[in-house]
Parts: sequence; structure tokens; C-alpha cells
Amino acid sequence: MKLRIGAATHLGLVRTSHQDCLHIDGWTASSSGSRLRHHLDGHGVVAVIDGMGGHAGGEVAARITSAHLADCRLANATSAEDVDQILQQVSDHVRGVGAITEGHANMGATIAGFVVTPDDLLLFNVGDCSILRITDGFVGQLAVIDRTDVDASGRTRLTQCLGGATQATVVDAHAERFAPREADVLVLCSDGLTDVVDDATIGRIVAHSKDVVQISDELVSAACRAGAPDNVSIVAVRLG
Repeated sequence: MKLRIGAATHLGLVRTSHQDCLHIDGWTASSSGSRLRHHLDGHGVVAVIDGMGGHAGGEVAARITSAHLADCRLANATSAEDVDQILQQVSDHVRGVGAITEGHANMGATIAGFVVTPDDLLLFNVGDCSILRITDGFVGQLAVIDRTDVDASGRTRLTQCLGGATQATVVDAHAERFAPREADVLVLCSDGLTDVVDDATIGRIVAHSKDVVQISDELVSAACRAGAPDNVSIVAVRLG
């Protein structure tokens, strides 16, 4: 399994702190403006992480999540059960650090990503980050979005995340196997993209470019043109 990867993360136009984090084959970036071109051959983990819990808490939760993915050797997972177990450990660790850090008791993170195996990908997500599959301009959602619909107040609510509570919680990582095709482009993204850019625009941008870095850059630009009220992080992936 050989992959071409392009990634970018941006503060957005409203937020004053950057709480997103990219995790790509052992490389972590949590600074606005970070970009990456990478070729992944063999085992590895690729993920987008969206921190939550206030100005400092979200940043800390995202970085801790990224570090603990490596500490728990998620890249060595070979089954959906392995992924579920490791993401549970990550969630427990985020909650534990929050419990002993003043002002961070409810910090947490959402995540979407995959583990590369020799034959396929092990997809996973917790929260409202997305895994989009784009084929010939058509966009499909591969993640299970863990949040409620808009209520009478106009708000949505997460139904699960990593950490995010003072009490122990059970995490469902929605792990499943997926075999990409050469025609597919996978886009991992925080909700800073999907909340403001529609599927038609995402599909059009992906269809008009073969280069994964250009895709990630143009999707960030599309979010900014739409006002970018949140941090936005993109990972674009092709078989290569």
C-alpha cells in the first residue's frame, strides 16, 4: 500500500488559537500554516485531530492525542478491535491528563484517520472530523459523525470524543477496513471545512487537481473564502 499525501492546517479567520493537529506517519504539526508532502509506503497512521476545551485545553488535548497515538503503537494495529482498544487508551489518557491539570478537566479531542496495512486501510473516527471519499467529483462520507442534528437553538452537540469528561467513558472508534481504488481521493478534515464548504465545491476542487498538496491548499482556501470561523485542517490522500 503506497500513498501520496498532502496536508495543510490553518487558524481560520475568526479563532485566535489553533487547536487542530495533523498526525502523519510520526510527523505532528499543530501550527497554523503547516504544510506537508509525504509518500507513505507500508505501515503508518494518518489522522486529523481537532482539540476542544477552551483556549489552552484544546491545544493540549490535540497534542496529547497525537503523541499517544505513537506511544500506543497504533501503526501496528491489524484489526478493527486493535484500533478500538488503542483509541480507548488514548481517550483515557487525555481524560487522565486533564484531571491533573488545573483548568483542563473537560479537555478533549475529535479525530478521523486511518492505519495503513499491507492490503488495505483501517479507518477510524471519534467525533465530527470527516473521512471523505471523492471519486470523479462525487463525495461520500466514510466517517460516522458523532454529533446531534441542529436543535432549536441552532447548536449541535457531540455525542462522543476522546477525553472530554471527568468520568470514564467508553469510546467507539467506528473502526472498519477499507480498500481504496486508484480513482479515489480520500480527504480527512476537521469540521472547519465541512461546516462551511459544501460537497459540490469539495468534489469540484478535488476533480480539477491530481496533486495532493494542491488539493489540501485549495480546500483550505475554500474554507477561508467561506469565512473560516473555525480552524481548518486537511489531509488529501491518493494511491501512488
